[in-house]
Amino acid sequence: MAHVGTCRLCSAPLAPDTALAVGDVPPCNRFSDGPDAPRLPLAMVECAQCQLVQLLQLPPLDALVPRHAWIRYNEPSAHLPDVAQHVRALMPDAPGVLGLGPFEGPLLQHMTEWGGARHTPDLAAQSAAQPGRYPYLETWQHVLRHDVLASCGKADLVTCRYLLEHSHDPVAMLQALAGALKPGGVLLVEVPDSSKFLTVCDYSFIWEEHVCYFTEATLRALAARAGLAVRQCLRYPGTQEDALVLLLQAGAPGQAAPSGLGPSALFARYRAAWPGQRTHYQQWLGDMHAQGRRVAIFGAGHQAIMFIHALGLAQLVDIVLDDAPDKAGCRIPGTAIPIVPSSVLQAQDDIGLCLLALSAGAQQSVRARFDGWLQQGGVMQSIYPEPGHAVD
Repeated sequence: MAHVGTCRLCSAPLAPDTALAVGDVPPCNRFSDGPDAPRLPLAMVECAQCQLVQLLQLPPLDALVPRHAWIRYNEPSAHLPDVAQHVRALMPDAPGVLGLGPFEGPLLQHMTEWGGARHTPDLAAQSAAQPGRYPYLETWQHVLRHDVLASCGKADLVTCRYLLEHSHDPVAMLQALAGALKPGGVLLVEVPDSSKFLTVCDYSFIWEEHVCYFTEATLRALAARAGLAVRQCLRYPGTQEDALVLLLQAGAPGQAAPSGLGPSALFARYRAAWPGQRTHYQQWLGDMHAQGRRVAIFGAGHQAIMFIHALGLAQLVDIVLDDAPDKAGCRIPGTAIPIVPSSVLQAQDDIGLCLLALSAGAQQSVRARFDGWLQQGGVMQSIYPEPGHAVD
């Protein structure tokens, strides 16, 4: 485990004694390893100078590389037509576009009618991979450097969505991306805003692959530190996270990151509420078992996996429901919890509680599909706290 003693935004020393130490957790993509999955110490800390929330320690890259070719993620896309219109207003002439992240396709599709060249190299695929390794986001962020991007040429518009939060050196990544711009060009970056999940004390959003947990303030400070001027900041609301889109231009002098801000009340509350959350869920699930009722989670994504490990529920969750064919027969990383088809929920009458690790729309569909099970006394509840309903 790589020990990083300084903030990734302002370089101030980080204080381990102020961190939220979740404990040793397995990489969330190790589905084939089950209880034998390796474990990594996971802790979040807030820089007391600039208030960037980040991982205290960087996990080794090889530990994060997927062992399955099917490990791929989806990011929000409904807002992209509006993003494209903002870009078009800023750049009315058909720009040459260089997409340098793994999620650029949906955005660039909305720009095809403008003309201009489009290029989206698969940087992760260019890395030499060991047998049984399938490089993805952890590798992509690592190769986004000046020397690698030199071969990609320069463009009027460079885009990179949902990768900056994975970066082990976000200032250097932004500078490398800006280095791929033609004079006067625009850099578009998009990241999730962590404010909502921090506010409601949601611990399923901690992830060993997310190094930085940005808010609008810390993202703007990062851009300034990298010598980039913010032309526009766009916010698109989401249920658990908003999407933040910055349109940036090079040429601004690099600025020092904010300093002397002190600890934020937001992270202090998030850290302080964690023991109470663990106790609440452990008691609730333990009571279900005492009543002879088993517990299921619907959805085997990384948020469900972190929910189990961050709250110490590995011995209290009996099964995880997921209909993805690739996950059939697997176990939740770091546990013996089997992943089974969702039809099991109706086939087994001793399941009393089903926790939903799904999007808001998917939760509605599942409730409608299993209405009969609910009518017979089954209980469904989202793992995501609602605003104003965090457990203290």
